[in-house]
Amino acid sequence: MEFTLPEIIATTEKLDLSYRTVFASGSDSGVVNSLIALFQLLDEDKILSYITKLITSNVNLDLSKWIDEEFSSRGFNLGKNKSERFLVTKFLLENFIKDPSLPIGLGHSWYPRNNLQNFLNDFFNTFYRELKFMLIDLRVKAELNESKNISEQIITNIVLGGTVQNVQAKNIDKSEFTQNE
Repeated sequence: MEFTLPEIIATTEKLDLSYRTVFASGSDSGVVNSLIALFQLLDEDKILSYITKLITSNVNLDLSKWIDEEFSSRGFNLGKNKSERFLVTKFLLENFIKDPSLPIGLGHSWYPRNNLQNFLNDFFNTFYRELKFMLIDLRVKAELNESKNISEQIITNIVLGGTVQNVQAKNIDKSEFTQNE
């Protein structure tokens, strides 16, 4: 499996649009429908589906146990690295789609008011950020690689590595990147 630079750029744009659509929704049902469309994108987009499958098959995390342990506490820990945070937030968002009262239930433990907005801020923003970091890292690797293709090994290292590339943009409009040493 290899990804090309244009594929990475297109996937990033689709993810950004899906993210904005969720927050632009004016109702709970609009948020649910926007999240359903986002999860369809995760299943259908070549890169996002590959990332999701890679994380799901390689990250050992008992999500039911996480809910039981974290639900009773005042705060919560979403995981040690980006793959764990992605998996936990994906699980919570999928459960929100199935049960839109989830933020209200969590709200009794975690939020004093405005449960849906706080839920989205905590979990959807984290979910989006972790995916976006992975896509940025893939893009940077493609930009630095003269062939503009990213190998399966590099993809695996980025997705499961848990760290974001240390990159400085010289000219963001022209996508010229340099890697900091």
